[in-house]
Amino acid sequence: AAVRAQFDKVVRSTQAEAREVSAHHQENYSAAKRESLLLNQRLEDCMKELEMYKREAEDAYKGIERTKHEYKVLEEEYRSLSEINTKLKEAARKAEEEAKMLKELNFECSLRPVSYTHLRAHETSLHLVCRLLLEKKKKKKTKKNKKKKK
Repeated sequence: AAVRAQFDKVVRSTQAEAREVSAHHQENYSAAKRESLLLNQRLEDCMKELEMYKREAEDAYKGIERTKHEYKVLEEEYRSLSEINTKLKEAARKAEEEAKMLKELNFECSLRPVSYTHLRAHETSLHLVCRLLLEKKKKKKTKKNKKKKK
């Protein structure tokens, strides 16, 4: 009977310890579960933030690509304008040289009327073609007008 009492006492003591350990583990499990939920929520928040930064980075990259394209267009326009500027400078230089040469020859432009014969004397092949076409057109009009009068 004494051994039985001793055995029952050890069993009750062991059961009490087991309940304490179980309660302690239950508390630890609940705390770990709460912390796990908090960490999962934080992870989701971080993923959302990461996606937002990713979209911002993509938008920035697209903006950079647009800027690169605009820069290339501006570079081409600048090159084109530089070529035009160079040609204009060359034309201005030639015009200055011609003006200087005309001045040296003591040539003066006159705005006084000149005769038709004088104009014909200075006519170029291009002027001649234009004049002949105009005269041909004038003859056709004259013939039409004469037919209408009859």
